[in-house]
Amino acid sequence: METVTSADGTTIAYDRTSDGPPVIGLHGTGVRRTMWSLLAGQFDDGTLLAPDRRGRGDSGDTAPYDFQREVEDVQALVEACEREPVLFGSSFGGLLSMEAAPSVDIAGLALYEPPLPQATIDERDTPQRSLADQTAELIDAGDPEEAARTFFTQATGAESVEHWPIWPECVEFAQTIPRECRIVEAFELSTVPTEYPTLLFTGSESPEYLQAGIDELAERIPDSTVVTLDGAGHAGVATAPGQVAEHLASFVQQI
Repeated sequence: METVTSADGTTIAYDRTSDGPPVIGLHGTGVRRTMWSLLAGQFDDGTLLAPDRRGRGDSGDTAPYDFQREVEDVQALVEACEREPVLFGSSFGGLLSMEAAPSVDIAGLALYEPPLPQATIDERDTPQRSLADQTAELIDAGDPEEAARTFFTQATGAESVEHWPIWPECVEFAQTIPRECRIVEAFELSTVPTEYPTLLFTGSESPEYLQAGIDELAERIPDSTVVTLDGAGHAGVATAPGQVAEHLASFVQQI
């Protein structure tokens, strides 16, 4: 484990693997850097830096939360690279990658189903009531377990999340779920960067609204390539690491 210090003094912990072109893996809501472990074992064509985003795992947190603090965390991680990295964001990490890209020197973007605001998607199966409000109410009521369960069920279409490898660890940082849901619900597509080579991942078994979000990004980003992972859902980075590693390696080698 290595660490960087963000602009507000928060310590961000990360793992670094191998040698070669750097890729910074930014995980999504409700998980931590361990979600990259299987991919790290199969990605031999570059250096994978996988941080615990603030508020969980071995990283710190500083109140009040602000999305720009996470951007500053990414800036610190980019500075730890010896050359321009690829930002690889999974789910919420994809939104963070897009938000941070204009403020750092990077070689490209890889995005796995960033959850775009519902208003931009024609076909969707997400709840009409704010997921941020639902999970915040459960946290305030002292039920972080139900908050985590509600989030994964409604946001990813998951069933029996209690049988996932991330359970029950994800309950420990359930307090980070509402704040990230609020960022998703307010995210503006006008901020999507279009000037970078971009690899867009989606899973063949993912919810329709997440697949539609990738279609939307493909239309907006001229230099983009869409890869659909056969048999994978929203957690494809962890459940289909071989497919992800193959396409990521090819992308990194070409830019």
